[in-house]
Amino acid sequence: MLKSLSKNLAPTPARSSRDPLSEMRSLMSRFFEDLSLPRASWDDWTADGRFQPKVELHESPESIDVIVELAGIEEKDIDLEVTRDALSIRGEKHYETDKKEKNCHYSERAYGSFYRSIPLPAEVDREKAEAHFKQGLLKIKLPKSPAAKTDVRKIAVKVEK
Repeated sequence: MLKSLSKNLAPTPARSSRDPLSEMRSLMSRFFEDLSLPRASWDDWTADGRFQPKVELHESPESIDVIVELAGIEEKDIDLEVTRDALSIRGEKHYETDKKEKNCHYSERAYGSFYRSIPLPAEVDREKAEAHFKQGLLKIKLPKSPAAKTDVRKIAVKVEK
């Protein structure tokens, strides 16, 4: 792309009726239009180009609730594991090879495997963990362990005289 820009930025002969500033303006407009072409959200990708689903994590006194966006993935292709301090989500999105789309100029869909490890803010009761998958959303409920529920202690503030 830089080569094509540098060719277009070459000085124009003095007898040309084209305005160099107009040409530069036109080049810059095309450059920024190229940058704004529709693409998958940059937030869905890691620095090394792998797909990474979006995650929400909510904590209440009773549980840690996690919601993961997994559009286009089937339940059978999701693997969940919970340890003392993390929730691991693995999955794979399969490419539909039998569909041949003509006139497709670009594709925003991602295919392949992914992995997320989410640190947990409190210890959970792993035996009571539940996951439900519906319409591309994976909802995971991780009840807190009894120790994590009682791990908070109020401290009385005393006034000194």
